[in-house]
Amino acid sequence: MISTAELTGKKAQAVLGQAGISMNKNTVPDDPRSAFVTSGMRLGTASTTTQGMREPEMPVIASLISRALRAGENEAVLREISCRGRYIVQQVHPVPELLGS
Repeated sequence: MISTAELTGKKAQAVLGQAGISMNKNTVPDDPRSAFVTSGMRLGTASTTTQGMREPEMPVIASLISRALRAGENEAVLREISCRGRYIVQQVHPVPELLGS
């Protein structure tokens, strides 16, 4: 488990990457950490909405992110989160305009 004091943007990016969730580390205003480590992260919805996800999926995704960050480097938990994420993606359909329909 990663404590919030130890959690950096760099560490969050690595953990979420292991769980199959993409995010970018980001500096925050007056960030005491270097730009290579950062204190923050940036999450967007462009990828999720393009894949067809909407409001009902967002709390589930937020829960997966939270669980992954709390799990830290627990590979079993991160694999389970990755599987759950892939299942969610399989349940939605991409925006029709992107399919050429």
